[in-house]
Amino acid sequence: MDKVASSDIDFISTDEMEKLEVSFITPAILVNNTDMKQYLKKLHKIMLVRPGFPRVLSSDDPSKKIILFDPRCIDAPQYLTSSGKIIFESSSQQSAIKLLFCGKVSPPSIEPTFLASSIEYKRDAFCDYVVRIPYSKLTYVEAVRMMCPEKLKWLDIPHSFDLVGHVAHLNLADEWLPMKYVIGKSLIDKLSTVRTVVNKTSSITDEFRVFPMELLAGIDDTVAVVKEEGFRFSLDLRTVYWNSRLGMEHKRVWSLVKPGDIILDMFAGVGPFVVPAAKQGAFVFGNDLNPASVKWLKYNIIDNKVDERAIISELDAREFIKKIFGAGMLPILSEKEWKIKKDSRKIEKLRPLKKKEKLHAEIQRKHMASKDPSIKTTREYMSSLPGFEYLDKESPDHAQKQWVCCDRIIMNLPALAVEFLDVFEDLYPCDTPLDILPTIHVYTFSPKENPCEDAIRRVMEIMKLEEDCDIEISTRIVRDIAPGKLMVVVEFVLPAAFAVRGFGMNKKHKL
Repeated sequence: MDKVASSDIDFISTDEMEKLEVSFITPAILVNNTDMKQYLKKLHKIMLVRPGFPRVLSSDDPSKKIILFDPRCIDAPQYLTSSGKIIFESSSQQSAIKLLFCGKVSPPSIEPTFLASSIEYKRDAFCDYVVRIPYSKLTYVEAVRMMCPEKLKWLDIPHSFDLVGHVAHLNLADEWLPMKYVIGKSLIDKLSTVRTVVNKTSSITDEFRVFPMELLAGIDDTVAVVKEEGFRFSLDLRTVYWNSRLGMEHKRVWSLVKPGDIILDMFAGVGPFVVPAAKQGAFVFGNDLNPASVKWLKYNIIDNKVDERAIISELDAREFIKKIFGAGMLPILSEKEWKIKKDSRKIEKLRPLKKKEKLHAEIQRKHMASKDPSIKTTREYMSSLPGFEYLDKESPDHAQKQWVCCDRIIMNLPALAVEFLDVFEDLYPCDTPLDILPTIHVYTFSPKENPCEDAIRRVMEIMKLEEDCDIEISTRIVRDIAPGKLMVVVEFVLPAAFAVRGFGMNKKHKL
Protein backbone atom coordinates (compact mmCIF):
# COMPACT_ATOMS: atom_id res chain seq x y z
CA MET A 1 0.00 0.00 0.00
CA ASP A 2 1.21 3.52 -0.81
CA LYS A 3 2.11 5.64 2.15
CA VAL A 4 -0.04 8.67 2.88
CA ALA A 5 1.88 11.92 3.17
CA SER A 6 0.88 14.67 5.57
CA SER A 7 0.17 16.88 2.58
CA ASP A 8 -2.64 14.50 1.57
CA ILE A 9 -4.58 15.43 4.69
CA ASP A 10 -6.26 18.79 5.05
CA PHE A 11 -5.57 20.50 8.37
CA ILE A 12 -8.64 20.43 10.59
CA SER A 13 -8.76 22.69 13.62
CA THR A 14 -10.50 21.72 16.84
CA ASP A 15 -13.45 24.00 16.10
CA GLU A 16 -13.79 22.63 12.55
CA MET A 17 -13.78 19.02 13.78
CA GLU A 18 -16.64 19.75 16.15
CA LYS A 19 -18.70 21.33 13.37
CA LEU A 20 -18.45 18.31 11.09
CA GLU A 21 -21.45 16.06 10.52
CA VAL A 22 -22.49 13.05 8.45
CA SER A 23 -25.81 13.19 6.60
CA PHE A 24 -27.66 10.67 4.47
CA ILE A 25 -31.14 10.01 3.17
CA THR A 26 -32.98 6.96 4.39
CA PRO A 27 -36.43 5.58 3.58
CA ALA A 28 -39.07 6.07 6.25
CA ILE A 29 -42.72 5.20 6.64
CA LEU A 30 -45.61 7.02 8.32
CA VAL A 31 -47.49 4.72 10.67
CA ASN A 32 -50.64 5.33 12.69
CA ASN A 33 -50.05 5.30 16.43
CA THR A 34 -52.61 2.52 16.77
CA ASP A 35 -50.61 0.27 14.41
CA MET A 36 -47.19 1.11 15.87
CA LYS A 37 -46.80 -1.97 18.05
CA GLN A 38 -47.56 -4.34 15.18
CA TYR A 39 -45.19 -2.54 12.78
CA LEU A 40 -42.32 -2.41 15.28
CA LYS A 41 -42.61 -6.14 15.90
CA LYS A 42 -42.33 -7.00 12.22
CA LEU A 43 -39.91 -4.28 11.10
CA HIS A 44 -37.31 -4.38 13.86
CA LYS A 45 -34.80 -6.24 11.68
CA ILE A 46 -34.70 -3.53 9.01
CA MET A 47 -35.08 -0.43 11.17
CA LEU A 48 -32.27 2.07 11.60
CA VAL A 49 -30.39 1.16 14.77
CA ARG A 50 -27.96 3.73 16.04
CA PRO A 51 -26.93 4.59 19.62
CA GLY A 52 -28.24 7.99 20.60
CA PHE A 53 -30.55 8.26 17.60
CA PRO A 54 -34.26 7.30 17.83
CA ARG A 55 -35.71 4.76 15.42
CA VAL A 56 -39.18 6.28 15.74
CA LEU A 57 -39.73 10.02 15.30
CA SER A 58 -42.68 12.32 15.80
CA SER A 59 -44.39 13.68 12.67
CA ASP A 60 -46.41 16.81 11.90
CA ASP A 61 -49.52 14.70 12.34
CA PRO A 62 -49.81 13.83 16.06
CA SER A 63 -51.72 10.66 15.18
CA LYS A 64 -48.78 9.26 13.21
CA LYS A 65 -45.11 8.55 13.76
CA ILE A 66 -42.17 8.04 11.43
CA ILE A 67 -40.27 4.74 11.39
CA LEU A 68 -36.77 5.01 9.93
CA PHE A 69 -35.36 2.14 7.89
CA ASP A 70 -31.79 0.98 7.62
CA PRO A 71 -30.63 2.87 4.48
CA ARG A 72 -28.98 -0.28 3.15
CA CYS A 73 -32.40 -1.84 2.65
CA ILE A 74 -33.40 0.45 -0.21
CA ASP A 75 -31.93 -2.01 -2.71
CA ALA A 76 -35.03 -4.15 -2.18
CA PRO A 77 -37.77 -3.17 -4.71
CA GLN A 78 -40.52 -3.22 -2.10
CA TYR A 79 -38.70 -0.56 -0.10
CA LEU A 80 -38.43 2.11 -2.82
CA THR A 81 -39.03 5.66 -1.69
CA SER A 82 -42.17 7.52 -2.70
CA SER A 83 -40.34 8.95 -5.71
CA GLY A 84 -39.45 5.43 -6.84
CA LYS A 85 -35.74 6.29 -7.09
CA ILE A 86 -32.92 4.40 -5.49
CA ILE A 87 -30.86 7.03 -3.66
CA PHE A 88 -27.84 4.72 -3.63
CA GLU A 89 -26.73 6.28 -6.89
CA SER A 90 -25.30 9.28 -5.01
CA SER A 91 -21.60 8.82 -4.20
CA SER A 92 -21.87 11.00 -1.07
CA GLN A 93 -24.80 8.87 0.07
CA GLN A 94 -22.78 5.71 -0.44
CA SER A 95 -19.82 7.17 1.41
CA ALA A 96 -21.95 8.24 4.37
CA ILE A 97 -23.59 4.82 4.65
CA LYS A 98 -20.26 2.99 4.37
CA LEU A 99 -18.81 5.24 7.07
CA LEU A 100 -21.66 4.68 9.51
CA PHE A 101 -21.87 0.95 8.86
CA CYS A 102 -18.12 0.25 8.85
CA GLY A 103 -17.97 -0.25 5.08
CA LYS A 104 -20.80 -2.79 5.00
CA VAL A 105 -23.22 -1.62 2.31
CA SER A 106 -25.12 -4.84 1.67
CA PRO A 107 -28.62 -4.85 3.20
CA PRO A 108 -29.28 -6.98 6.27
CA SER A 109 -31.27 -10.17 5.87
CA ILE A 110 -35.01 -9.39 5.83
CA GLU A 111 -38.24 -11.31 5.78
CA PRO A 112 -40.82 -9.04 4.08
CA THR A 113 -43.75 -11.36 4.68
CA PHE A 114 -45.86 -9.02 6.74
CA LEU A 115 -45.79 -5.77 4.72
CA ALA A 116 -45.67 -7.21 1.19
CA SER A 117 -49.30 -6.37 0.48
CA SER A 118 -49.52 -3.31 2.75
CA ILE A 119 -46.71 -1.53 0.94
CA GLU A 120 -48.50 -1.88 -2.37
CA TYR A 121 -51.56 0.13 -1.38
CA LYS A 122 -49.82 2.41 1.12
CA ARG A 123 -46.92 3.49 -1.04
CA ASP A 124 -47.78 7.12 -0.34
CA ALA A 125 -46.96 6.47 3.31
CA PHE A 126 -43.28 6.23 2.37
CA CYS A 127 -41.05 9.28 2.44
CA ASP A 128 -37.43 10.32 2.30
CA TYR A 129 -35.90 11.37 5.59
CA VAL A 130 -32.58 13.22 5.91
CA VAL A 131 -30.62 11.93 8.89
CA ARG A 132 -27.92 14.24 10.25
CA ILE A 133 -25.35 12.84 12.67
CA PRO A 134 -23.25 15.61 14.31
CA TYR A 135 -19.61 15.07 15.29
CA SER A 136 -20.60 14.80 18.93
CA LYS A 137 -22.75 11.73 18.16
CA LEU A 138 -20.18 9.92 16.04
CA THR A 139 -18.13 7.12 17.53
CA TYR A 140 -14.36 7.31 17.65
CA VAL A 141 -14.01 5.04 14.60
CA GLU A 142 -16.59 7.01 12.60
CA ALA A 143 -15.00 10.36 13.48
CA VAL A 144 -11.54 9.25 12.36
CA ARG A 145 -12.84 7.57 9.20
CA MET A 146 -14.75 10.70 8.21
CA MET A 147 -11.51 12.73 8.24
CA CYS A 148 -9.33 10.09 6.56
CA PRO A 149 -8.00 10.46 3.02
CA GLU A 150 -9.42 7.96 0.55
CA LYS A 151 -6.32 5.75 0.79
CA LEU A 152 -6.99 5.09 4.48
CA LYS A 153 -10.74 5.52 4.78
CA TRP A 154 -11.72 1.85 4.55
CA LEU A 155 -8.80 0.33 6.40
CA ASP A 156 -9.21 -0.82 9.98
CA ILE A 157 -9.09 2.31 12.12
CA PRO A 158 -6.51 2.02 14.95
CA HIS A 159 -8.59 1.17 18.00
CA SER A 160 -6.21 -0.92 20.07
CA PHE A 161 -4.44 0.98 22.83
CA ASP A 162 -3.38 0.60 26.45
CA LEU A 163 -5.32 2.67 28.94
CA VAL A 164 -3.10 3.59 31.90
CA GLY A 165 -5.26 5.65 34.21
CA HIS A 166 -6.22 8.72 32.18
CA VAL A 167 -3.46 8.10 29.60
CA ALA A 168 -4.21 6.33 26.30
CA HIS A 169 -1.01 4.82 24.94
CA LEU A 170 -1.02 4.15 21.18
CA ASN A 171 1.45 2.30 18.98
CA LEU A 172 0.48 3.57 15.54
CA ALA A 173 1.61 1.86 12.36
CA ASP A 174 3.56 4.00 9.88
CA GLU A 175 0.62 4.50 7.50
CA TRP A 176 -1.41 6.14 10.29
CA LEU A 177 1.26 8.60 11.46
CA PRO A 178 -0.01 11.45 9.23
CA MET A 179 -3.37 11.07 11.01
CA LYS A 180 -1.93 10.85 14.52
CA TYR A 181 -3.20 14.21 15.80
CA VAL A 182 -6.68 13.60 14.42
CA ILE A 183 -6.69 10.19 16.11
CA GLY A 184 -5.50 11.70 19.38
CA LYS A 185 -8.12 14.46 19.35
CA SER A 186 -10.88 11.97 18.51
CA LEU A 187 -9.92 9.75 21.45
CA ILE A 188 -10.03 12.71 23.82
CA ASP A 189 -13.47 13.74 22.48
CA LYS A 190 -15.03 10.27 22.43
CA LEU A 191 -13.68 8.63 25.60
CA SER A 192 -14.53 10.52 28.76
CA THR A 193 -11.85 8.79 30.86
CA VAL A 194 -8.99 9.79 28.51
CA ARG A 195 -7.29 13.13 29.18
CA THR A 196 -3.88 12.42 27.61
CA VAL A 197 -3.00 10.55 24.40
CA VAL A 198 0.59 9.51 23.67
CA ASN A 199 2.14 7.49 20.86
CA LYS A 200 5.12 5.16 21.11
CA THR A 201 7.77 6.52 18.74
CA SER A 202 10.19 3.56 18.72
CA SER A 203 10.75 0.17 20.30
CA ILE A 204 11.98 -0.27 23.87
CA THR A 205 15.77 -0.10 23.96
CA ASP A 206 16.21 1.49 27.39
CA GLU A 207 17.58 -0.77 30.13
CA PHE A 208 14.65 0.31 32.31
CA ARG A 209 12.02 -0.88 29.77
CA VAL A 210 10.86 2.71 29.19
CA PHE A 211 9.67 3.52 25.68
CA PRO A 212 10.03 6.95 24.00
CA MET A 213 6.71 8.69 23.38
CA GLU A 214 5.17 11.84 21.95
CA LEU A 215 2.09 13.74 23.07
CA LEU A 216 -0.74 13.64 20.51
CA ALA A 217 -3.60 15.31 22.37
CA GLY A 218 -4.79 16.44 25.78
CA ILE A 219 -2.80 17.61 28.76
CA ASP A 220 0.89 16.82 29.08
CA ASP A 221 0.52 14.72 32.23
CA THR A 222 1.72 11.11 32.24
CA VAL A 223 1.51 10.62 36.02
CA ALA A 224 -1.43 8.23 36.37
CA VAL A 225 -3.17 6.05 38.93
CA VAL A 226 -4.06 2.53 37.81
CA LYS A 227 -6.48 0.28 39.68
CA GLU A 228 -5.90 -3.46 39.37
CA GLU A 229 -7.84 -6.04 41.39
CA GLY A 230 -8.58 -3.48 44.10
CA PHE A 231 -4.98 -2.22 44.38
CA ARG A 232 -3.83 1.28 43.44
CA PHE A 233 -0.62 1.80 41.49
CA SER A 234 0.68 5.32 40.91
CA LEU A 235 3.31 5.77 38.21
CA ASP A 236 4.77 8.08 35.58
CA LEU A 237 4.47 6.39 32.20
CA ARG A 238 7.41 8.41 30.86
CA THR A 239 9.87 6.97 33.38
CA VAL A 240 8.60 3.48 34.31
CA TYR A 241 7.19 0.41 32.59
CA TRP A 242 3.55 -0.62 32.95
CA ASN A 243 1.36 -2.92 30.87
CA SER A 244 -2.33 -3.06 31.72
CA ARG A 245 -2.74 -6.27 29.70
CA LEU A 246 -0.77 -8.26 32.28
CA GLY A 247 -3.39 -7.88 35.00
CA MET A 248 -4.61 -11.48 34.77
CA GLU A 249 -1.06 -12.81 34.91
CA HIS A 250 -0.28 -10.67 37.96
CA LYS A 251 -3.34 -12.07 39.73
CA ARG A 252 -2.57 -15.66 38.76
CA VAL A 253 0.87 -15.49 40.38
CA TRP A 254 0.09 -13.55 43.55
CA SER A 255 -2.98 -15.71 44.19
CA LEU A 256 -0.53 -18.63 44.68
CA VAL A 257 1.06 -16.84 47.63
CA LYS A 258 0.20 -18.02 51.14
CA PRO A 259 0.42 -16.08 54.40
CA GLY A 260 3.93 -16.29 55.79
CA ASP A 261 5.63 -16.89 52.43
CA ILE A 262 8.87 -15.12 51.61
CA ILE A 263 8.80 -13.66 48.07
CA LEU A 264 11.66 -12.16 46.08
CA ASP A 265 10.80 -9.96 43.07
CA MET A 266 14.00 -9.28 41.16
CA PHE A 267 12.43 -6.86 38.64
CA ALA A 268 9.62 -5.39 40.70
CA GLY A 269 8.75 -2.30 38.67
CA VAL A 270 6.09 -0.26 40.49
CA GLY A 271 4.87 -3.29 42.43
CA PRO A 272 2.22 -5.32 40.54
CA PHE A 273 3.49 -8.48 42.29
CA VAL A 274 4.93 -6.92 45.46
CA VAL A 275 1.82 -5.11 46.68
CA PRO A 276 -0.75 -7.95 46.25
CA ALA A 277 1.65 -10.59 47.63
CA ALA A 278 2.29 -8.49 50.73
CA LYS A 279 -1.46 -8.00 51.11
CA GLN A 280 -1.84 -11.79 51.01
CA GLY A 281 0.27 -11.97 54.18
CA ALA A 282 3.65 -12.68 52.62
CA PHE A 283 6.87 -10.82 53.33
CA VAL A 284 8.24 -9.44 50.07
CA PHE A 285 11.65 -8.24 48.97
CA GLY A 286 11.16 -6.03 45.90
CA ASN A 287 14.04 -4.83 43.75
CA ASP A 288 14.44 -2.72 40.62
CA LEU A 289 17.41 -0.99 39.04
CA ASN A 290 15.31 1.92 37.77
CA PRO A 291 15.34 4.75 40.37
CA ALA A 292 11.96 5.99 39.12
CA SER A 293 10.41 2.53 39.57
CA VAL A 294 11.80 2.31 43.10
CA LYS A 295 10.38 5.74 43.90
CA TRP A 296 6.88 4.74 42.81
CA LEU A 297 7.20 1.26 44.35
CA LYS A 298 7.93 2.78 47.74
CA TYR A 299 4.98 5.12 47.30
CA ASN A 300 2.65 2.26 46.29
CA ILE A 301 3.47 -0.02 49.23
CA ILE A 302 2.65 2.86 51.57
CA ASP A 303 -0.48 3.84 49.63
CA ASN A 304 -1.75 0.24 49.78
CA LYS A 305 -0.77 -0.08 53.46
CA VAL A 306 1.69 -2.96 53.01
CA ASP A 307 4.92 -1.11 53.78
CA GLU A 308 5.32 -3.16 56.98
CA ARG A 309 5.70 -6.33 54.92
CA ALA A 310 7.94 -5.15 52.10
CA ILE A 311 11.62 -4.26 51.78
CA ILE A 312 12.61 -2.30 48.68
CA SER A 313 16.06 -2.07 47.08
CA GLU A 314 17.59 -0.42 44.03
CA LEU A 315 20.22 -2.89 42.87
CA ASP A 316 21.29 -4.93 39.89
CA ALA A 317 19.28 -8.16 40.04
CA ARG A 318 22.36 -10.37 40.52
CA GLU A 319 23.68 -8.14 43.28
CA PHE A 320 20.23 -8.18 44.87
CA ILE A 321 20.14 -11.99 45.07
CA LYS A 322 23.71 -12.22 46.36
CA LYS A 323 23.03 -9.62 49.02
CA ILE A 324 19.74 -11.19 50.09
CA PHE A 325 21.30 -14.64 50.51
CA GLY A 326 24.73 -13.54 51.66
CA ALA A 327 24.07 -10.77 54.16
CA GLY A 328 21.53 -12.45 56.39
CA MET A 329 18.54 -10.69 54.91
CA LEU A 330 16.37 -13.84 54.72
CA PRO A 331 14.92 -15.58 57.79
CA ILE A 332 16.63 -18.74 58.96
CA LEU A 333 14.54 -21.73 59.99
CA SER A 334 15.61 -24.66 62.10
CA GLU A 335 14.95 -28.18 60.86
CA LYS A 336 11.95 -28.41 63.16
CA GLU A 337 10.53 -25.07 62.09
CA TRP A 338 10.95 -25.87 58.42
CA LYS A 339 9.12 -29.17 58.84
CA ILE A 340 6.19 -27.35 60.44
CA LYS A 341 6.16 -24.79 57.64
CA LYS A 342 6.46 -27.40 54.89
CA ASP A 343 3.87 -29.84 56.23
CA SER A 344 1.14 -27.69 57.68
CA ARG A 345 1.49 -24.29 55.99
CA LYS A 346 -0.77 -23.12 58.83
CA ILE A 347 1.03 -19.87 59.52
CA GLU A 348 -1.15 -17.09 60.82
CA LYS A 349 -1.65 -13.98 58.75
CA LEU A 350 0.89 -11.34 59.73
CA ARG A 351 -0.33 -9.11 62.51
CA PRO A 352 0.02 -5.31 62.48
CA LEU A 353 3.38 -4.20 63.82
CA LYS A 354 3.83 -2.30 67.05
CA LYS A 355 5.52 1.09 67.14
CA LYS A 356 8.85 -0.41 68.16
CA GLU A 357 8.66 -2.95 65.34
CA LYS A 358 7.79 -0.23 62.84
CA LEU A 359 10.95 1.60 63.91
CA HIS A 360 12.99 -1.55 63.19
CA ALA A 361 11.36 -1.85 59.77
CA GLU A 362 12.18 1.74 58.93
CA ILE A 363 15.81 1.29 59.96
CA GLN A 364 16.33 -1.85 57.91
CA ARG A 365 14.67 -0.26 54.84
CA LYS A 366 17.05 2.67 55.02
CA HIS A 367 20.01 0.32 55.18
CA MET A 368 18.83 -2.20 52.59
CA ALA A 369 21.15 -0.77 49.94
CA SER A 370 24.03 -0.43 52.39
CA LYS A 371 27.13 -2.50 51.83
CA ASP A 372 27.59 -2.96 55.55
CA PRO A 373 26.65 -6.60 56.31
CA SER A 374 26.81 -6.03 60.08
CA ILE A 375 23.39 -4.36 60.21
CA LYS A 376 21.05 -6.72 62.07
CA THR A 377 17.83 -4.75 62.08
CA THR A 378 16.39 -7.06 59.44
CA ARG A 379 16.91 -10.05 61.68
CA GLU A 380 15.38 -8.17 64.60
CA TYR A 381 12.43 -7.24 62.47
CA MET A 382 11.91 -10.68 60.92
CA SER A 383 12.14 -12.37 64.33
CA SER A 384 8.97 -10.52 65.31
CA LEU A 385 6.95 -12.22 62.57
CA PRO A 386 4.98 -15.37 63.49
CA GLY A 387 6.42 -18.54 62.03
CA PHE A 388 9.98 -17.22 61.73
CA GLU A 389 12.27 -17.27 64.73
CA TYR A 390 15.99 -16.68 64.55
CA LEU A 391 17.96 -19.06 66.82
CA ASP A 392 20.58 -17.39 68.95
CA LYS A 393 23.54 -19.01 70.69
CA GLU A 394 21.65 -19.34 73.95
CA SER A 395 18.81 -21.27 72.32
CA PRO A 396 18.71 -24.98 73.21
CA ASP A 397 17.97 -25.69 69.53
CA HIS A 398 21.02 -23.86 68.21
CA ALA A 399 22.74 -27.09 67.29
CA GLN A 400 19.99 -28.00 64.82
CA LYS A 401 20.58 -27.50 61.14
CA GLN A 402 19.36 -24.12 59.85
CA TRP A 403 18.52 -22.96 56.34
CA VAL A 404 17.54 -19.69 54.72
CA CYS A 405 13.89 -19.54 53.78
CA CYS A 406 12.53 -18.31 50.43
CA ASP A 407 9.33 -19.57 48.79
CA ARG A 408 9.04 -17.84 45.40
CA ILE A 409 11.29 -15.79 43.15
CA ILE A 410 9.67 -13.71 40.39
CA MET A 411 11.71 -12.67 37.35
CA ASN A 412 9.51 -10.50 35.15
CA LEU A 413 11.92 -9.00 32.65
CA PRO A 414 11.08 -10.97 29.49
CA ALA A 415 13.89 -9.54 27.37
CA LEU A 416 16.67 -10.57 29.78
CA ALA A 417 15.33 -12.52 32.77
CA VAL A 418 16.48 -15.95 31.58
CA GLU A 419 20.09 -14.74 31.50
CA PHE A 420 19.90 -13.88 35.21
CA LEU A 421 19.23 -17.51 36.18
CA ASP A 422 22.98 -18.03 36.44
CA VAL A 423 22.98 -16.15 39.76
CA PHE A 424 21.39 -19.19 41.45
CA GLU A 425 24.26 -21.53 40.59
CA ASP A 426 25.70 -23.07 43.80
CA LEU A 427 23.74 -20.54 45.85
CA TYR A 428 22.66 -23.03 48.54
CA PRO A 429 25.00 -25.01 50.86
CA CYS A 430 25.54 -28.71 50.24
CA ASP A 431 23.32 -29.88 53.12
CA THR A 432 20.24 -28.00 51.90
CA PRO A 433 17.15 -30.27 51.76
CA LEU A 434 15.62 -30.41 48.30
CA ASP A 435 12.14 -29.39 49.46
CA ILE A 436 13.35 -26.04 50.77
CA LEU A 437 14.26 -24.73 47.32
CA PRO A 438 12.04 -21.92 45.96
CA THR A 439 9.69 -21.87 42.98
CA ILE A 440 10.95 -19.74 40.09
CA HIS A 441 8.65 -17.72 37.80
CA VAL A 442 10.78 -16.52 34.88
CA TYR A 443 9.31 -14.62 31.91
CA THR A 444 10.75 -14.55 28.42
CA PHE A 445 9.95 -13.84 24.77
CA SER A 446 9.70 -16.74 22.32
CA PRO A 447 8.84 -17.17 18.63
CA LYS A 448 5.31 -18.29 17.81
CA GLU A 449 6.61 -21.55 16.41
CA ASN A 450 7.08 -23.90 19.40
CA PRO A 451 7.24 -21.06 21.96
CA CYS A 452 7.13 -23.24 25.08
CA GLU A 453 9.80 -25.65 23.84
CA ASP A 454 12.03 -22.70 22.95
CA ALA A 455 11.61 -21.14 26.40
CA ILE A 456 12.38 -24.40 28.21
CA ARG A 457 15.42 -25.04 26.05
CA ARG A 458 16.95 -21.64 26.89
CA VAL A 459 16.22 -22.04 30.59
CA MET A 460 17.88 -25.46 30.64
CA GLU A 461 20.92 -24.13 28.79
CA ILE A 462 21.48 -21.37 31.33
CA MET A 463 21.15 -23.83 34.21
CA LYS A 464 23.49 -26.27 32.43
CA LEU A 465 21.02 -29.13 32.71
CA GLU A 466 20.38 -31.93 30.24
CA GLU A 467 17.04 -31.73 28.47
CA ASP A 468 15.98 -35.13 29.82
CA CYS A 469 16.72 -34.29 33.47
CA ASP A 470 14.02 -35.20 35.96
CA ILE A 471 12.52 -31.86 37.01
CA GLU A 472 8.94 -30.67 36.78
CA ILE A 473 8.77 -27.60 34.60
CA SER A 474 5.63 -25.89 33.33
CA THR A 475 5.06 -23.16 30.78
CA ARG A 476 2.24 -20.80 29.96
CA ILE A 477 1.74 -18.40 27.07
CA VAL A 478 0.97 -15.04 28.66
CA ARG A 479 0.10 -12.94 25.58
CA ASP A 480 0.94 -11.96 22.01
CA ILE A 481 3.63 -9.29 21.77
CA ALA A 482 4.01 -8.86 18.03
CA PRO A 483 3.60 -10.92 14.87
CA GLY A 484 5.64 -14.05 15.45
CA LYS A 485 6.49 -13.17 19.07
CA LEU A 486 4.93 -14.38 22.34
CA MET A 487 5.49 -13.72 26.03
CA VAL A 488 5.94 -16.99 27.93
CA VAL A 489 6.39 -17.78 31.62
CA VAL A 490 8.43 -20.80 32.71
CA GLU A 491 7.80 -22.10 36.25
CA PHE A 492 9.77 -24.71 38.17
CA VAL A 493 11.29 -25.49 41.54
CA LEU A 494 14.92 -24.42 41.50
CA PRO A 495 16.86 -27.63 40.63
CA ALA A 496 19.25 -28.85 43.32
CA ALA A 497 21.68 -30.00 40.64
CA PHE A 498 22.14 -26.37 39.72
CA ALA A 499 21.56 -24.44 42.94
CA VAL A 500 23.02 -26.70 45.69
CA ARG A 501 26.80 -26.76 46.03
CA GLY A 502 28.33 -30.17 45.47
CA PHE A 503 25.06 -31.80 44.37
CA GLY A 504 26.45 -32.54 40.92
CA MET A 505 30.19 -32.80 40.35
CA ASN A 506 29.95 -31.99 36.62
CA LYS A 507 28.70 -28.73 35.18
CA LYS A 508 26.42 -30.72 32.88
CA HIS A 509 24.26 -32.20 35.61
CA LYS A 510 21.87 -35.06 35.03
CA LEU A 511 19.40 -35.89 37.78
